[in-house]
Amino acid sequence: MARHGGAWWERLGVEDAVDEFDLEHAAITRRGPAPGGRSVRWRHVRMDRGGIVRPLTEQTIRASFRNASRKEAASLTLPPDFETLDWDRLDYLGWRDPKLARRSYLMVPGLDDDGGITGILLQRADAKPNARAQCSWCRDVTLPNDVVLYVAKRSGPAGRKGDAVGTLICEDFECSTNVRRLPPLAYEGFDREAARDRRIDDLRMLTAAFAAEL
Repeated sequence: MARHGGAWWERLGVEDAVDEFDLEHAAITRRGPAPGGRSVRWRHVRMDRGGIVRPLTEQTIRASFRNASRKEAASLTLPPDFETLDWDRLDYLGWRDPKLARRSYLMVPGLDDDGGITGILLQRADAKPNARAQCSWCRDVTLPNDVVLYVAKRSGPAGRKGDAVGTLICEDFECSTNVRRLPPLAYEGFDREAARDRRIDDLRMLTAAFAAEL
């Protein structure tokens, strides 16, 4: 298996016959150039094992932050619906602190199936985008919600110097809901469910990459 173009792909062997219709139309399969430059068949692989938020405790959340002080982690307010969250439908957990207007938090799982989680403290920028923006993570072109610029300071010495990473994302972190909607039919034979699965996988990888930058 290899990563290419922001997604994971596996090489199709002789036993993995794929007909020409699938190769031409299915969103989950493609013909070379393959990762590494050779002309072979590759198939998009679902990231079913990693990238899913497992049920978290308050203690785990407060101990998971990479770029927050102990005081900041201790003072956070949990999501109001924390006790009723549908964890199986969350690719990351994000929420705004009801007591601190510009502060928000992320819980981002790793792509490995080890249950690891990275907590991230975010600050919402004062100014909103002048034009209707697209979320960098769910990339929904029919967004029903606002997109804003969130900034996270880096951990360690870089963060203490003021280094930070910013990205445009859904203001109330609706990405997991957005990517689970079936996309419009792009053409006859378009596999909408496969396209939806691809968006879910991409969301998991994009949030994990953001966490890794810190």
